[in-house]
Amino acid sequence: MSRQDDLEANYALQRVYNPETGDWLSDSLDVMIRFLQDLFFQHQEFKFHPDETQTRLIVSGAGGTNTRTIGTLPGIIVTRSEFAYANLSMDQLLKSDSTTGKQTHTDLVVGGFAIHCISRSGPEADSLAVLVAQAIRRFRVALQRARFHRIGDLVQVSAQSPARSILPGNEQGDLRMTTVSLPVHYQESWSIERIPRAVTDLQFRVRAYGVLPDGSPSDPSALDEDGQPIESHPGVIVEHWTFSES
Repeated sequence: MSRQDDLEANYALQRVYNPETGDWLSDSLDVMIRFLQDLFFQHQEFKFHPDETQTRLIVSGAGGTNTRTIGTLPGIIVTRSEFAYANLSMDQLLKSDSTTGKQTHTDLVVGGFAIHCISRSGPEADSLAVLVAQAIRRFRVALQRARFHRIGDLVQVSAQSPARSILPGNEQGDLRMTTVSLPVHYQESWSIERIPRAVTDLQFRVRAYGVLPDGSPSDPSALDEDGQPIESHPGVIVEHWTFSES
């Protein structure tokens, strides 16, 4: 197997593990959450488990958490900032197939993520944030294989703050939060293929008339004033065929 075959097989596995729905806002967020869940699944102290009865850490998007859950266990909540198209090239054309007319386009969408590390203990929130920041920088290749073009640069870790901004139910402010923020470039690709119009019937109509050796009509009355054969003239032969798709 060639290196190209190896790469294509690897990308195929990545697409199975990180499916593309066409909604790059949702897809990119899902990739980031899944990356963090895989990371902490292998951790001893902050071990994530899909079963909530066995997990020691909550990892989810903003819609999947509540104060009671985070209050019992430390948690990581992933949110995103605004995204915008980069418009890298004219028409963002990547390749074109002249036989089928299929055109593949690609562009980068530029945005950012905020990864909020929350705990009742400030030092524990800081420790989670450091682990997250280090993992994104050290294991960025895994994220790049999942269509992140630029990731792991300009990673910032905030000062501690109350978690009420991300968890409005935490009115007492006893949960502490340290946020890891980073810019990202995520690749979007799409294809446009013009579907040819199906032809179901072909019709042929032939009109013939006699000509002299010099090319002039043998009977000028067989032509109208525009030089077209008159089908009703006895000197004009008309044949008609129709081919239909069965």
